[in-house]
Amino acid sequence: MYFNKIKYFLFLLFTFITCKISIIDAQYFNGPNKPDYKTFDYKVYTSPHFEIYHYSDNDSLIHTFAINAEKWYQNHLKIFKDTFKVKNPIILYNNHADFQQTNAIMETIGVGTGGVTESLKNRVVLPIMESAGQTDHVLGHELVHAFQYHLLLSDDSGMMRSTRNIPLWMIEGMAEYLSIGSVDSHTSMWMRDALINNDFPTLEDMTRSYKYFPYRYGQAFWAFVTGLYGDSIIRPLFDLTTKMGYDKALDSLTHLNEKSFSNFWKVKMKEQYYSLLKDTVEKPVGDKLLYRKNAGAMNIAPSFSPDGNYIIFLSEKDLFTFDLYKYNLKKKKIRKVSSTVRNNKIDDFNYLESGGSWSPDGKKFCFVSFSKGRNRLLIIDVKKPRKTYEIDIPGVEAFSNPAWSPDGKKIIVTGLKNGITDIYMYNLEDKSVENITNDVYCNLMSSWSTDGKFIVYSTDEDQNDSSNTKYSKGYNICIFNLETKKKNIIKVFNGCDNLNPQFSKDNKSIYFVSDANGVRNLYEYSIDSSKVFRLTNLITGLCGITKFTPAISASRVDNNVIYTHYFKGDYNLYVVNTDSLKKEEVNPNDINMDLASLPPLKRIGKNIVNENIAQGIKTNDTIPADSFKVVPYRSKFQLDYIGGSSMGVAVSSYYGTGMAGSVDLLFGDMVGNYQLYSSLAINGQVQDFGGSVAFLNNKHKIDWGAAISHIPYKYGAYSYGLDTIQQNVYTVLNVDIQWIFEDALTLFAVKPLSQTQRIEASTSFSYYSYYVQRDKYITDGYSTMYVGREKNLPAPDGFGVTTAGIAYTLDNSYTGIASPLRGQRLRLEADQYFGKLNFTNVIIDFRKYIFLNPISLAFRLYHQGRYGGNNENSIIRSLYIGWPWLVRGFFDFISIDDGLSSQSQLFGSHIGVANFEVRIPFTGPERLCLIPFKYFISELALFTDMGIAWNSNNKLTLDMEANKKLKLNYNNLITTNTQSMYENVDYAYYRYPMITYGISLRINLFGYMVIEPYYAIPYMKNGKKYAGIRLNLLPGW
Repeated sequence: MYFNKIKYFLFLLFTFITCKISIIDAQYFNGPNKPDYKTFDYKVYTSPHFEIYHYSDNDSLIHTFAINAEKWYQNHLKIFKDTFKVKNPIILYNNHADFQQTNAIMETIGVGTGGVTESLKNRVVLPIMESAGQTDHVLGHELVHAFQYHLLLSDDSGMMRSTRNIPLWMIEGMAEYLSIGSVDSHTSMWMRDALINNDFPTLEDMTRSYKYFPYRYGQAFWAFVTGLYGDSIIRPLFDLTTKMGYDKALDSLTHLNEKSFSNFWKVKMKEQYYSLLKDTVEKPVGDKLLYRKNAGAMNIAPSFSPDGNYIIFLSEKDLFTFDLYKYNLKKKKIRKVSSTVRNNKIDDFNYLESGGSWSPDGKKFCFVSFSKGRNRLLIIDVKKPRKTYEIDIPGVEAFSNPAWSPDGKKIIVTGLKNGITDIYMYNLEDKSVENITNDVYCNLMSSWSTDGKFIVYSTDEDQNDSSNTKYSKGYNICIFNLETKKKNIIKVFNGCDNLNPQFSKDNKSIYFVSDANGVRNLYEYSIDSSKVFRLTNLITGLCGITKFTPAISASRVDNNVIYTHYFKGDYNLYVVNTDSLKKEEVNPNDINMDLASLPPLKRIGKNIVNENIAQGIKTNDTIPADSFKVVPYRSKFQLDYIGGSSMGVAVSSYYGTGMAGSVDLLFGDMVGNYQLYSSLAINGQVQDFGGSVAFLNNKHKIDWGAAISHIPYKYGAYSYGLDTIQQNVYTVLNVDIQWIFEDALTLFAVKPLSQTQRIEASTSFSYYSYYVQRDKYITDGYSTMYVGREKNLPAPDGFGVTTAGIAYTLDNSYTGIASPLRGQRLRLEADQYFGKLNFTNVIIDFRKYIFLNPISLAFRLYHQGRYGGNNENSIIRSLYIGWPWLVRGFFDFISIDDGLSSQSQLFGSHIGVANFEVRIPFTGPERLCLIPFKYFISELALFTDMGIAWNSNNKLTLDMEANKKLKLNYNNLITTNTQSMYENVDYAYYRYPMITYGISLRINLFGYMVIEPYYAIPYMKNGKKYAGIRLNLLPGW
């Protein structure tokens, strides 16, 4: 017999539709959910070139945003020389927690994603950020992608463009360069670090390895090539690359191939930076506390305990997530404090640009999480981390960087409300909230004085402004008197990024981070004397993941400061006593950004990008006021995508006409609330036609939909016999082909409880019908001759089946290179069948992954059973434990002549499976795998599998010899009818666990799929006789 199921429609339905009778590997674990905690009522605001979909009540904010979008449009137009014929859609969210719930993007959006531009409708999707500068940068960045997509999808030449020809660093680097320019202290830090550590990549290295972050190195590439040839080279270089690849495109325009250009680039980078540096050996001050060998590669957002004996910091020490750790400075020990893996109600920590704060008694720690579609204050008991509770700050859904007051009664945060960022104070006793700054500026990264009378924070309010309307290009330090409500903006390094201010223990000085000399260093400002001192003189820089990641923490009991140092691509924590430093007094007006400038310093040709960015936002006098309008929201439901294979027709005098081909259609509205999927396919005869259509409604908190499908299942069998053909008797070969047609209507609903938990419900109405045909051949045992086809032979009667099911899924696992390595998974499912089939199908699937770097211990317990009614009806196939994704080593066991008893052990109406693996990331990324190797990604697994299958009349035992002790009498069989001994007979009255053990190698094929060759040995008499190498195409449970 053979089995062939033609293309089943809709990968998305694996999430929704309950498990079929004959299961394959559980597809219900498919990564994080995308919860809809809120329902957004969109409004539309249009400008000359954009349609802005939003739900904000701040009309002034949306108008300013539209002006900024038009500014970026004009800037990018000068580069791309291409215009939008229709208004480009922008979907704008009030904050990042709302942005994570967008339906316009199917993929899960992480904390580190600032914005997305998708290709179907060229939609730009982004949130309002805490800083106006951040929002403007992300907008400019994403609009570059909109221009790129527009160019890629238009073809006005004879040469076809392809995204495969253009590497990611070129795409993202262009977006960074066009939105930031060539003066960027953050990217320059990466370049200096690579140079002094002799790790500066070639273009080929950047293309093949994700070690070299495409945003940073791509930006440096575009800054360099435009510095040599002018910004007018951007469009032709991008255009040619989409057609012939970057190597040929560079050679054509610069007369330098990839190797020559890479060498030239590195030489010029060294010449510029080394000429500006006094030394090329990095000498960070203080003691190195936390780094790759004792913590993670990324150790950020440090916070001193009130007594100065502990540090809580964020680290990806366990590789997969950023977790909170506590470090004992005296004992030099690290302990995990909190993790999202432990708390399934938390979607994530706000780790990228937020730190935390200790309570003044040192017993608790507050941090910010993403939970239930908003930011929440997470209060952690430091000694008993499982004692954790969440606090909502009323009226402030988005906030970061909490700081606990010295009296323990209040917490201040950077809060984003209606598009404006202020410092808010939350009273822990009466739950009240006060907007402290309450102005139009972006005020962030606040901290307390030790006496609780002042706070200090960074602001984009200009140092010399008194009109309350002027913004700074950088960030300034502001001291706020909580009693008088007066603020004092410190006049230091105007226009630079002066961030992360902290009071010293005596409140006489303020420590802060600034890039005033082109490198982010630690500075001290004396409040009494107004003098500024540079405390570090680094080559790379003092910095977190972004410039807004908290990078320093000042002790309250001494003059120690912890800071984050970037070196060799890592973020290491140092502690230094500022009293021991030789403080270098600097002029607060002395600014030199040469070290922040990406080479070449002297640029040749048109410098369009830098000039546009330096000019900033121009007045909107040139844009007519009546070109900005509020228009009614329309869903704009339309065809987004059409694809599939081409259609072909074949005609044969023997076999008739055959067809093959498929078509896939995708429809959707503008914001992704409604989607319609359709797939039609045929592969052979008319009977091989199949198709499905599904509608999804994603607008509300419960996603629901409906699907209709027609699916043909095709089986074959053959037999020999005698037949009279043209009055002669021949030996004939009869090949019978049977189709089972499943016509189904399915209704489904999904309620995500968080990113890790969801509840599903579904019901389906299916009708199964049959069609049988026979191809007849004359044979003499050596050759065959086709005679003809008999169609529409007698077939079984059709029947209907109705199902209703409900399921709960938990999945907080994190996948390594080929399988999950950390976390757990749980699936509880019950499906009731009605009609011809009448039973309850139950699935319990639990999986646990314990990561013990570098290995992982993986456990699974699985049960599927059909209970009640006619659960052992002969029209349904028995459950089978021999699939390689359940118990490896028995998949072809039924062909082994080892007695019918052993073969029957694999089938039943109930199955139970237990698996254990030691998973060893073998070859691949350096930090995860035993053997660093970027061209072959693999994982070793030592495994043992155990499974048992049984029917209702069987008895379970651990005795593998139990059946051999029985006499062969029909009382031990399902039937006593000797005529049916080989049809529906259970030769294994006693059922015992079938066990195998072995080794496997999971191979990741460039991210497209994972295959698993394995060697399995059955644990049974003569087990090694049946051992062998086999292949699993659905590995890595």
